[in-house]
Amino acid sequence: MKKIQPHSHMKSILSMNSKIIHKPRYLFVLASSSQLYSGTGTAIFEWIKYARNHFDFAICIDNDNPYNYRIARTFCQDNGLPFLPSAPFAWDGGPDPGNAWASTHLNSGYWQLVEAVSWANATLNHEIVDACNSRVPIIYTPHTQPAWTMPNSDRYWALEGSFVRMLEAASLICCDSPAELETITDLAPGAKAKYIPIGVNTAEFCPSTDTRKSQILIVADFNEKRKRTDLSLAAIDRLFSRSKLHSAVLAGKNSEHVSIPTSQEARILRAGYIDKQKLIELYASSQLFLLLSDYEAFGIPIVEALSCGTPVVTTDTREARSLFGNLPGCHLVDNTDENAVDAAIDRALQETDHLNISRSTANQFNLEATFSLKMNAIQSILNRLERPQSNMIGTQKHSKRSLSSLY
Repeated sequence: MKKIQPHSHMKSILSMNSKIIHKPRYLFVLASSSQLYSGTGTAIFEWIKYARNHFDFAICIDNDNPYNYRIARTFCQDNGLPFLPSAPFAWDGGPDPGNAWASTHLNSGYWQLVEAVSWANATLNHEIVDACNSRVPIIYTPHTQPAWTMPNSDRYWALEGSFVRMLEAASLICCDSPAELETITDLAPGAKAKYIPIGVNTAEFCPSTDTRKSQILIVADFNEKRKRTDLSLAAIDRLFSRSKLHSAVLAGKNSEHVSIPTSQEARILRAGYIDKQKLIELYASSQLFLLLSDYEAFGIPIVEALSCGTPVVTTDTREARSLFGNLPGCHLVDNTDENAVDAAIDRALQETDHLNISRSTANQFNLEATFSLKMNAIQSILNRLERPQSNMIGTQKHSKRSLSSLY
């Protein structure tokens, strides 16, 4: 891959903004190991589009994973944002590739805010804390997950220490769920954490006036084991034995490669990775969205489906219960209990008040309701910057609990 020189990019950014500087300069520093094709990317890109009138955004990302790197670059090109590519900076202790020039950008004195994403970026999190050193406020969106959700997590000895260090250094920690907020405050007492859920564009994700099909929708990365698409496919198979009327659509990364029995090929469409418009059409035309994942930090597809008025059957986790437990149309179930899953699917298929499901979800998770919380929290940080204050990093009390003990 072509070598990239960081200093020339910084000069171009400085010259680009030298004439008019009136908005806080806000840098996303990302690892290319982050799944920008999934909800992680959706949350970043929707926030930037929502808040770009208030901040001058840019994205810095390493080029180790070309797929996620291209997604970030294309987003910046399409939206006229500065794009700061970097080489990776590998470190044995972390699963992420690191970012060789993050410190160069953060030490430049140019950026007024930096946002880091993901609990799993052990290498990058250390780099960001070292470079910011309390001078640049860190906004941290960890999307916290148990260590077991990462393959070979036992190899990454720096994962937990880096995570706690970032929690203690951050000026704002955006927690996806009330349950995550509890986890983080247990792990790092005194951390500046707030419940700020991920929002959905409810103007786009909304019910259709068209008649719904007798169709079950599964959207996931079919290569990711924790998504438990094996359980969803088994549930579809059992539904087919109970009903001759229903069909299913599999959508998402690698769904086109799923092996299906010949007897079911006429009833299951493997759509592959689809664009947003097609995804909305599938949500709004389906009777049910099925996601039996072992764990979701938030679960953007759940909110997208509900916002389209589509009932959901998903796994009853602490996080899901704290987010969706009271929402109409959302059925929480033990994903390993086949009888409970089947009963939940049968109940969900009887639901017809799609407008009520949509309205109830939109009231809690529309972009204004969620992102205004983040905007207000960041404004409070900027207001505090105008007043001298002592350096609080490193003074928080350490919890005796470990990340693994909290799940």
